Amino acid sequence: MQISKSKNLKSCASLSVIIQKLKKFSQHFIITTQIILENFTIISGQY
Repeated sequence: MQISKSKNLKSCASLSVIIQKLKKFSQHFIITTQIILENFTIISGQY
């Protein structure tokens, strides 16, 4: 019982780390997309 509990805790911890990394990545991706869209709008606005 104890072994499976510690395994579950470890998998939960790694899962939360993955989720945090995904959140950071998605925030970074959204910011990058916004910057690209803004630059694209500026470029297309010049023509």
